Amino acid sequence: MKPVNLADQFSFGHITSLSQGIGYLIPVAFSVAGTAVVIYFIWGAFDLVFSGGDKTKVQDARNKITHAIIGFMLLFAMFLIFQYVPEFLGFNFRIIELPR
Repeated sequence: MKPVNLADQFSFGHITSLSQGIGYLIPVAFSVAGTAVVIYFIWGAFDLVFSGGDKTKVQDARNKITHAIIGFMLLFAMFLIFQYVPEFLGFNFRIIELPR
């Protein structure tokens, strides 16, 4: 199969393949998702501090904190998957370039 040069076909500038384009988008998506997880965790912490001992508010705050922790774990798992699996599938991108 002949590779298609996207820079010649479309006006994407220096992006020459779909995997290179995805490689530019994934770090941005991880940054946005990581920021959202941290904000949600802080929101839950503030709700817990300012709950005033009300059981429903305390439970809601704990749920927010728990969901933020689960979101962080999912984000970390996706980071590991996107960091190492594309190499085996032949894609040419990494989230963080690690020295070998």
